Amino acid sequence: MEEIHYNEFIITCEACGGVEKFTVHDSDDTDGIFQQFQCANGCGRNMLSFIKLGLLQVEPATETEAVS
Repeated sequence: MEEIHYNEFIITCEACGGVEKFTVHDSDDTDGIFQQFQCANGCGRNMLSFIKLGLLQVEPATETEAVS
């Protein structure tokens, strides 16, 4: 099974170019950060964009037996 481990959340203001980076441990952390975020220059929330960065953990492949 695949699992994503988030470690960084970046919010960018498309109006003024401001960028803020946050360290996160879970995808749920990003929801609260984005809801409470306000651009330092007072730009509208409709100008914000974000990206979640993380690592994808994939379980090792298992050997399967060929059926004839």
